[in-house]
Amino acid sequence: MADISFTETLTGFEYSLHENLTASVIKFVPSAYDGYSYRFDHHEIVFPEHVYFEQVKYNVTTIGSNVLPDKNDMTILPQKKAIKIYYVTIPGGIQNVDKGAFANAAYITSVTIEKGVRSIGDQAFDGCSLVSINIPNSVTYLGAGAFSNNKYLTNATIPDDMKSLSSSLFSDCFSLRSVTIGKEVTSIEPFAFLNCTSFTSFTSTIISDSVKSIDRPAFVIPGSVKSIGERAFSGCISINSVIIPSSVTNIAGDAFFESRFTDAYFEWNTREQLSGVYLGLGGMPASCLFHIPRGTERLYGWDPEDAYSKGLQHSIEPHSYITRVNADPTHGSVTCNEDSVPYSQENTLTANLDYGYHLEKWTDAEGNIISDKNPYTFHVEKDNPSITAWFSPNECRLIVLAGEHGRIAPEFRDGIYPYHQPVAIEVIPDEGYHVAKWTNEQGDSIHSSASPPYSFILNGDMTVTAHFAKSSYRVDLSADVNGTIKSGAGVYEYDKEATVEASDKKGGHFSHWADANGNVLSAENPYTFIVKKDISIQARFEEYTFPMSINGLNYDLTRTAHAAVVNKDNKGYDGNAALVIPDIIAYDSMRFVVVGIADGAFQGNKRIESVTFGYETKEVGEGAFLGCSSLASVSIPSSVKSWKPKTFRECTSLKSVTFEKGVTSIWEEAFFGCSSLVSVTIPYDVARIESRAFSACSKLQEIVLQWPYSNRGVVGDGAFSGVSANCRVYIQKGTEGGYEWRRSGAIWQGVLVASANYVIAARAKEPAMGRVIGGGDREIYYAETTLTAEAAEGYHFTKWTNAEGDTLSDVNPYAFVVVEDMTIWAHFAINTYRVTLSARDHGKIKPIGDSAYPYGTEVTLKAEADTGYSFAKWTSAEGRFLSANNPYTFAVKEDADIQAHFALGSGHQVNVIAIGNGTIKSGSGVYTHESYASLEVSAHTGYRFVKWTNAAGDILSTDNPCRLLVAGDMDVWAVFEKMNYTLRVSAGANGSADGSGSGLYKDYMKATAVADDGYHFVNWTNAKGDNVSVNNPYEFPLVNDMELTAVFGEGYRDRVKVTVLSSGGGRALGGGEYDYGTPVKLTAVANSGYSFTGWIRDGLQVSVKDEYEFMPDEGIKESSYLALFTKWLTGNGLLPPVAETGASYADGLLRLVNLEDCMITVTAATGRKVLQLKAGSNDELYVAALPAGIYILNAAGGKERYVTKFVVRQ
Repeated sequence: MADISFTETLTGFEYSLHENLTASVIKFVPSAYDGYSYRFDHHEIVFPEHVYFEQVKYNVTTIGSNVLPDKNDMTILPQKKAIKIYYVTIPGGIQNVDKGAFANAAYITSVTIEKGVRSIGDQAFDGCSLVSINIPNSVTYLGAGAFSNNKYLTNATIPDDMKSLSSSLFSDCFSLRSVTIGKEVTSIEPFAFLNCTSFTSFTSTIISDSVKSIDRPAFVIPGSVKSIGERAFSGCISINSVIIPSSVTNIAGDAFFESRFTDAYFEWNTREQLSGVYLGLGGMPASCLFHIPRGTERLYGWDPEDAYSKGLQHSIEPHSYITRVNADPTHGSVTCNEDSVPYSQENTLTANLDYGYHLEKWTDAEGNIISDKNPYTFHVEKDNPSITAWFSPNECRLIVLAGEHGRIAPEFRDGIYPYHQPVAIEVIPDEGYHVAKWTNEQGDSIHSSASPPYSFILNGDMTVTAHFAKSSYRVDLSADVNGTIKSGAGVYEYDKEATVEASDKKGGHFSHWADANGNVLSAENPYTFIVKKDISIQARFEEYTFPMSINGLNYDLTRTAHAAVVNKDNKGYDGNAALVIPDIIAYDSMRFVVVGIADGAFQGNKRIESVTFGYETKEVGEGAFLGCSSLASVSIPSSVKSWKPKTFRECTSLKSVTFEKGVTSIWEEAFFGCSSLVSVTIPYDVARIESRAFSACSKLQEIVLQWPYSNRGVVGDGAFSGVSANCRVYIQKGTEGGYEWRRSGAIWQGVLVASANYVIAARAKEPAMGRVIGGGDREIYYAETTLTAEAAEGYHFTKWTNAEGDTLSDVNPYAFVVVEDMTIWAHFAINTYRVTLSARDHGKIKPIGDSAYPYGTEVTLKAEADTGYSFAKWTSAEGRFLSANNPYTFAVKEDADIQAHFALGSGHQVNVIAIGNGTIKSGSGVYTHESYASLEVSAHTGYRFVKWTNAAGDILSTDNPCRLLVAGDMDVWAVFEKMNYTLRVSAGANGSADGSGSGLYKDYMKATAVADDGYHFVNWTNAKGDNVSVNNPYEFPLVNDMELTAVFGEGYRDRVKVTVLSSGGGRALGGGEYDYGTPVKLTAVANSGYSFTGWIRDGLQVSVKDEYEFMPDEGIKESSYLALFTKWLTGNGLLPPVAETGASYADGLLRLVNLEDCMITVTAATGRKVLQLKAGSNDELYVAALPAGIYILNAAGGKERYVTKFVVRQ
C-alpha cells in the first residue's frame, strides 16, 4: 500500500501515513487548522503522538524537513486570525527530527524535547533563536550543525549516551557560554564550537591532578574524549584556560587556531600519550603557560638549565619536591637546607656525628647508595621521601692476658673491635683456683669479681690482665634422729684432706654417709676424703628391727619406734582374699603402728582379690603386689605418701582402681600390664602421673580425666602407651578449650579425647509461623552444626536469637561451631504483599490506589463501570483471567497487579445447568460480547459427563472443561449418564454358578450357586478372596466392576431356605439358604415414590424396619417373607385438594387437611414419637423442623382413623 497524504484540521498538520501504521509530519498548514485544538493564544505548537484517519490510529514517529515556514505570519481558519509561534514541544512518541526540520524558523525561542526522541538531524534547528537546549538521554544522534547559528543560545546540555560532538554542532553561537556534556563523549569533530566567542565553560566530571586552581573561565574536556578535530575551538576568544585529560590521544594541528589560552592543564604522563598531541599543542599561543603532572618534567623536554621546554617551546609551571632525611639519633643528626625545593634547584644535606662515629653512606628509600660525601649536595628532580644517613663506629684494639693458674677461653679472641662495642671476656681458672681480679696496662685493678665473664663497653684501645688465686671450700655435716656428728665440719683449702666422724644414739647404729642427693659416699666411720668443692654430708643410722608373724601377716618390728613394716616374706599369703592392712598391731604387750609395706611383699600371690590399706600406712615398696593375678579391685588412699614403682604391675585380673580424694600422684609403672583394666578415673587432685603408669593396659577403653585443662599435671613418658586403640579420654563438659580442641578433636597423651554431648535446643519462637530443622542433645564440641528455618506458608524467616534475645544471625540456613549448650530461637514474620489496582478504560475500582496486606488477608474489590458500560472481568497485569465476579473477594497470598476490564453495554448472562447427577464447578456469570466462558462440571459417583447442550438440545461441546464463545444470553446444560459396569460370576470346585452380565450404576444383579452332590454352598468371595456374602442367591446393586466366586464345602448341611417376595413398589433382598444358628438379614429397597411399610410372614407383620435381621427357627426347613410397599407423599409433591382428607410436608411445614379436632401423632420409622398435636381446623399449617427420614402420621378422631407415611429429604 502506497503512503497516503492527509491533512488533519484538528491539528493543522499535513501527514504522510505509512503502511506500518506510522505517520510523518510533512508541514504545518495554517489555512487548514480549525482553531480548536492547539493553544495558539499562548504561541505554542505541541506535536501530536498519534492521529486518526478513517477510524484507524497512526503513531506519529517523524517530523520531516522544513515543517514550519520561514516567516512567522501565519493565518488560521475559520477565524481568519493571524498567529505567531514561539514555543515548540516534541513529545517522546516522536523518534526522529529530520534534517532542517525547523531551519531558519528564527521566531522559535524555546523547544522542549521529551524523553523518547532518538535522533536530531543535520541543521534541524539551524538559524532559530533558542536561548537554551536540554537534550534528553534518549537522544543518541545529533547531526552536523544541528544547533548552529542560534545567536541567542547561552547554554546546552548533551546527553550521557552521546559518543561524538558532530562538526559545526554549535558553530556561530555567539552567545554560547556553557555546555554540559555526558561522560561517554569520545570525539569533538571539527568546527564544533567555531566562533563561539562568548564560550567560557565546558562542564565535565574529570579534572586533571595537575590543576592547582581555576579562577578564570576554563574549558574542561571530559575524560571520555579521545580526539579534538580541526578548529574545534577556533575563535573561542573568551576561554582563558583549557584542561585536557589523558584520554585525548590525537589533537588536530589547528584545533586551537585563534584561541587566547593563557593556561593549559595536561594529564599525559607517558611518551606514547604525548606522541599524538605534540602538533596540536604547538598551535597554542606562545604565551600560554603549561601545567603538567608532577614528576613528568623530563618527559615534556624540560632542560634543568632552562625555564623552557625544549620539545614544545612553552613555559612550564614548575613543581616543588620534598626531601625527608632519617638518621640514628644515638650517634648523630642530619640537617637539610630546605624541606621543599623547586624542580632542578640544589639542596644540601649535612651529617653531624657523635664522638667515635663517622659517616658511612647516604641511601634512598629503596636502599640504593646515592653518595658517601658529607655534606651531600644534589639537584632536586623528584620527591625524596626517605634519605637515610648511615653512621659507623671507629675501630679500637683490645689485648687480653692471663696470669698464673688460668688461661683465656679458646672461644674468645682479642684484636680489633668497633667503638663502644660491648665485650665479655671468658677465662678458665685451673682446678682449685678462681679469678681474683682484673688489671689494666698500668697494673691498676679495674675489676674484682671472681665470677666470669668480665663484661664492659670498649671505648678505646685497651690491655687487660686476669689474676687467679687458690680456692677454699666448706664441708657441712648433719645426722638423722638416731645419731649425732662428732667432728669434721669446717672450711678447707682446695685439695686438702678432711676427716668426719659420727656417734650412735641408743637403739640405733651407724649405717653410711650420704651426700645432699642421698647418694651413698661411704660406710666408714670416721670417713676421710680430699676436699674438691663445697659439700653437704649426712650421717645415716638404722634402728634395730626383728621379724614377727601376726594374724597371718609377716612384719618387721622396731621396738624403739613402735613401728611395723609388712615385710617381703608374704608372697605365700593364704589368708582372707579381701586383704586388709591394719593400722595397729599388738605384740608382747606393745602396740606397733603399721607404717609401710616392703618391696615385693606380696609379689606373685594368687590368693588376694582386693586390698584395703590402713590410714597409718605411709609407704608402699616397689613391686609390693606385682603379678597378683587374682587381684580385681583396689582403692588408693591419700594417706600413703610414698609409692614405689611397679606396685600393681601385671595384676592381670585388676578391673577396678579408685583414687581417693587427696591422692596427688600415680607412680611409675603402677598399673603396667593390667590387661583387664577397662576404665580408670583420674581425679582433679592427681597432679603427677609417672612414666608407664598405665602402659600395656590393652583393654583400657575409658580414661575419665577430671582435669580442667590438659597440662593440669605432669605426665611421664609412655604413661598410657599400649592401651586399646578404641580407648578414649572423657573430659569434663566445657573444658575442651583447655585441651586445644580443634575441628578434628583433641589428643591427650596419644589418646583421642571424646567430646561431651552438647544440647542445641532450636525451635521456632512462634510454632504456627514455622519450624526448625537441626539441633538436638548429642551435638559434638567444636563440630559445625546447621540449623534450617522453614517458614510456614505466608511467613518468612527474620533472624536467629539466643535465650537472652540477642541476635545471632539473619542467615538461613545458619551454620556455627558448637562450643556450649544453647537455646536458639528462629523468628518469623508474616509476609506482606502489595496489591496494585488499575482500571482499564470506562470504569474505576474501589478501594482506590495500591495497598499492602498481610498474608491471608481477604480483600474485596468492586468495579464501577462508566455510564453505558458494564464490568467484564478481572485479570492480572499479564492478562491472566482471575474472576468475572463483581464484587471480587480473594485472599492475598502474593504480590498482585489486578486490572478491572469494562465492556460497552451490560454484557451477556450465561447460566450453566447440570441435568442431575453432577455438580457445576464454574461458568455461570456475565460476559462481555464475544468473550469466552470457561465451563467445568464434575460427575457424581457412578455417572460420567456426556456433553454440553443448549436449551434446544443441540450439542455445543463434549469437552470438560470447555471454552464457549459468548455472543448473547445463553443457557448451557451439562448432560450425564450412568456408568456401565460388568459382573463376572464363577464357581470354585464342586459346584456351578451363574449371573454374569453387565448393568448400569446401581442396577440390581443376581448371582446363583448350585452345589454338586455331596457338597454345599459356603459363601461368595471377591477378586481379593474377601468374603462378600453367604446369601444364595445373592442379589445386590452394581456400583463397580465386580468378580464373584462361589465357594463350596464338602458334605450336606442341614439348612433353612428363606424366600423373599415384594408386593410391588420395591425390591426384597436377602433370600437364600442359611445355616441354623446363622443370622438372616433381609433388606427392603423402595422404588421412587414408594415407602416400605413392613415385613409379613404367614400373614403377620414381623418388622417395620427396612433391614430385618433374625435367627431362623430350629426345625423349620423353609420360610417366606413379604416386603410391603405403599406410595408416599413427598415434601416436593402437590398438596391434596381441600375436599380430600390427608397430610403433607414441605419446607418445614406440616399441612393437615379435613382433620379438624383429630389427635395427630407423628412417629419416626424407629417408633420414636417426634410430634403430637390436635388439629384446629380443616386446613391447618404447623411449623415442624424434621430431620431427613421416613415418618408415620396417625390421625384419630372418634371412630375414624387416618394413617399415612411421608418422607423428609435433605
